[in-house]
Amino acid sequence: MRWASSGPHSTKHPRHRILKSKSIPEGILLQTELNSSLFYNPPASPPDYKITPYSLLPDTVKKLSKKPVFQGMLPPSLSPIKQKKYHLTDEDINKIRMLRENGMSRSNIAKKFNASRFFVGMVAPLSKEKVDEIKRKHQEIKERWNDRKKEVMMNRMKRRRLWGKEY
Repeated sequence: MRWASSGPHSTKHPRHRILKSKSIPEGILLQTELNSSLFYNPPASPPDYKITPYSLLPDTVKKLSKKPVFQGMLPPSLSPIKQKKYHLTDEDINKIRMLRENGMSRSNIAKKFNASRFFVGMVAPLSKEKVDEIKRKHQEIKERWNDRKKEVMMNRMKRRRLWGKEY
């Protein structure tokens, strides 16, 4: 039996004992040739599909993971599910485009025609000149940032790019 070292006075005041245990083998020698040898050293535990990246899983496990986990009754949703409306005519869409060209915001147009802002942006996107103007203003704001702010924003953009990637 040995004493565990616990600092500069480990032998004077021992606190723990280290029990003798069997040595763990480094692997099993499978094949020996003149210049090389082959060792078989299996992992301590079998690989687990929960920690293996999805791209490295076999197809059978991928199919299993696509099945829904829960098949019973689910609780009601927290927000009501909105049904899509298809109530706008071609004339309404032309009015939306005209208002958007005149400088009305997507929010105001969406409220006026009872549609979503996404739909308004899809039907009547901004002109190239206005998009370039917005980008130019944003670039002017970026130029006023100090070094610390630039570094923080670069790291944030990098994290966003890596969200969809799997390691």
